[in-house]
Amino acid sequence: MPMPDVSCQRKLASRIHHDPHWMPASAGMTVSHDNIDQRPDKSEYFQKLNSKAILTSEEKIELEKILSDPDFIQKNRLILANTGNSDDTRFMALDYFEKAIAWERNPSRWQIIKSLKEIMLLDNFSDIEDLESRKSYAGDKMEIYAILKQYAPDELEIIKILPEDNRIRKVLAYAHNLNL
Repeated sequence: MPMPDVSCQRKLASRIHHDPHWMPASAGMTVSHDNIDQRPDKSEYFQKLNSKAILTSEEKIELEKILSDPDFIQKNRLILANTGNSDDTRFMALDYFEKAIAWERNPSRWQIIKSLKEIMLLDNFSDIEDLESRKSYAGDKMEIYAILKQYAPDELEIIKILPEDNRIRKVLAYAHNLNL
């Protein structure tokens, strides 16, 4: 059984701390139930739904549509694969993938796992000169490792095919040693 989503609890606590008047949707806020494909920014809508402690049945359906949307999976894969995105944007993409893979009946689960493995094995930070940025992108790899370890541990076998001196393998070995 998957562990509880601690990130949701942190987001809720942070939201309440920053805005003491904020209340979850179940406490009287109205929610639009428009078709998800008609929304101008799925990322914002995902964040909105993901930050709620309790979802209505309609919101749960909408969230599942987002979590299984092949185009949105691809968008988030590109966010993590390409350098130049802000930390917040990349953290949202990592939150998305964690939520999407945690949903065991996700019809797009294979695409999510494939995307996570591709990003994890992609050396997209070697050419970055700023050390802090390189560390941040390496941290993304470690976070993906932790997500796969929790929700699809058999998929980590692919690491064994990497050469011993490979930079990505070293980062993932470090994540493994930290017991992420």
